[in-house]
Parts: sequence; C-alpha cells; structure tokens
Amino acid sequence: MVTQAPDRPFLGIGWKFPLQVTPNGRIAQASAEQRIEESVLLILATAPGERPMRPDFGCGIHDLVFAPNNARTIALVVHLARQALVKYEPRIDVLDSS
Repeated sequence: MVTQAPDRPFLGIGWKFPLQVTPNGRIAQASAEQRIEESVLLILATAPGERPMRPDFGCGIHDLVFAPNNARTIALVVHLARQALVKYEPRIDVLDSS
C-alpha cells in the first residue's frame, strides 16, 4: 500500500505507469516524486494527436526526430518540452535550462 506524504498531498497517488500488478493482484500505485516523474515521462513521450479524446495533449518533440542536430533544433526541443510541461504538469516548476 502506498501512503501519501502528509506534508505534500498535492503530489498525489495514482496508478503506476506503465500499468503494473502487485504480487497480491492489486494495481500498483505510485506516489509523491515517483508520480511526478512518471507524469513528466508520459507528457514527453506522447505526441500531440496520439490521444483521440485529448488531441492537444503531449509534446511536439516527436516531429523533430529527423531534424538536423544543430542549435536551432536543440532550442526548439527545449521550447516544446518546456511548453508541454508548463501546460500539463502544474505540480512542477520548469526552471531555466541554462
């Protein structure tokens, strides 16, 4: 059983991602920082349009997979990742990358 940190209830408790089952047959849960980490990975790994009910959800970095490896592409990846995290993960503060 996962317990919630009493001083940080805003971090939440939820199903682990990817979905897992515990040895006793229950759905595994994640809490606190682990929940945030899984949420960030989910946002960055989802391409916009991938979810039919939330077509705007995700991060546009997938469109840059075959882009040239230069300063412009790197700046665009940083911008798109920052934009998605600010929009979809209110529990974190996205800091400057420099």
